[in-house]
Amino acid sequence: MAQRQHPHIHPNHGGYSSYIDIDPLYLGRKGVQGFDLTKENSRLRYTPITVSQEELVYHKNINYEERGITFPRFLDQMFDSPFYSEYFGGYPAPAPYRVKFIENPKSKVKVFIGVTMYQEPCGGLDDIRKAGTTFIRMNPGADRPEGFAEQAKESGGVPGTLVGILQNIRKFVDQTKYNWDEICVCLLADGRTRIDGRFNNLVALQRMGIYVDLEEMYRENGLMDIHGRIQPIDRYNFDNIDDKRASRTQPRFTVDNGQTVYVHLFENVINYENYPPLQMMFALKEFNAGKLDTHLWFFEGFAHHIYRVMNERAPPGVNEELYCVCLDAGTRPEETAIVKLINAMDKDRNVAGCCGEITVDKALAPKNVFYNWYVASQDFEYKVGNCLDKAFESVCGYISVLPGAFSAYRWSALSPPELGPTSDKRPIVPYFKSVTHGGVINPFYGNMYLAEDRILALELVCSRTAANTLKYVKNSVAVTDVPDSCAALIKQRRRWMNGSFFAQIFALWQGLLLFRIFTTRHSWFRKLILMNELL
Repeated sequence: MAQRQHPHIHPNHGGYSSYIDIDPLYLGRKGVQGFDLTKENSRLRYTPITVSQEELVYHKNINYEERGITFPRFLDQMFDSPFYSEYFGGYPAPAPYRVKFIENPKSKVKVFIGVTMYQEPCGGLDDIRKAGTTFIRMNPGADRPEGFAEQAKESGGVPGTLVGILQNIRKFVDQTKYNWDEICVCLLADGRTRIDGRFNNLVALQRMGIYVDLEEMYRENGLMDIHGRIQPIDRYNFDNIDDKRASRTQPRFTVDNGQTVYVHLFENVINYENYPPLQMMFALKEFNAGKLDTHLWFFEGFAHHIYRVMNERAPPGVNEELYCVCLDAGTRPEETAIVKLINAMDKDRNVAGCCGEITVDKALAPKNVFYNWYVASQDFEYKVGNCLDKAFESVCGYISVLPGAFSAYRWSALSPPELGPTSDKRPIVPYFKSVTHGGVINPFYGNMYLAEDRILALELVCSRTAANTLKYVKNSVAVTDVPDSCAALIKQRRRWMNGSFFAQIFALWQGLLLFRIFTTRHSWFRKLILMNELL
């Protein structure tokens, strides 16, 4: 094999680039109203991620030796593998990979917000609403990409979530020690072929300046070809494997002589109206694998990478803290909701995770609350759950479930540095057990992990490395859409109730019968309170 140039982390490096910085003019399209794609800091970066999830986290259900998979191999080690050593003529990569917003040695990301999306609308909306729902359908034939600002006032779509985040960033800048360049948002899409659904989401994201058409980039003489990432086998895969036949064993998008692209990562600084700039990552997973797999990439992929790089640079004895916020696309945080969650963890280092109040979007469709029993009953349930259950649990220090739709965690509690980055004793490891142990877990655990949020809460409080507590922040409010039909409600609650029942049994078994609560670093008074709560 002819010797190739190393993957220097530099956009103008000749012959080969580990990533591509794309000039805004290349987009060649009008931005959504309010978005400015011409500012100097608005330069889109694309990186094909060739690290698999099996390399990020140990999977018990696969044979690593048989598949030739390296473990562990984190994002910063993307080009540090036997394959790339041979690919570059026997020489190791001279520089580790870094995501854009921590590439500069002085850069830090202290608040990392993950937004998981599936087929929620992103923008460019018409005025037609599907009867009885809060979703507004996309108009494929629209001449102008308008409607973002209108939809941003509502829950049920990505714009509402993003504008809610922007409002919080403004409050961070005005009221706290955090600046906008210490906050990063990661929008994660579960499957390239599934993201659009009945909405033209990728077109809307391109108009926001956070996506470029992959078909254009990977075609012959496209940007990937120009930057030396496409070899003959990659050209063959792209031209001859269609999306319907594509799979992990037969991928369509490959680079560097057959390396599968698992995640298409786009990074840019978004400038919207008069809000502070938004550092945004769009992680488009090539293959659909569900919510937990998406969270695996958010936590073990990107959050782990950011924390790892920041603390490698930190002076001895200094721990650079990273806060991870989880949001579902369509959940709209109020303008200080995220700020209050982060402040709660800043004030008390023992707070490992926290959540706020999730409420029904009554402003969007007031008739639903008054005339639709399904919506009204859920509104009542949320209020009672927040005022009674979570408030009492917060006093005890153990909230039985931190909802994935709106919650925040301290990364050093999820993955304590003293345990090491690959230890199976880390509290976050059991959260992904249904993914990493798929096919080798019994029916009890299979049902229990339908409520994986409850397991993560228990693991945090029972951690032996700290006196972790969980907190409910009552004034932190996020608005969401809820099922408004009997069929949709039953489908949602069947999964919730089944998982919750088995998770509660597991909590009693682990916390009391196995005495895990008594092995933590909590005071004896706190241990007695936790024991009383579990009983």
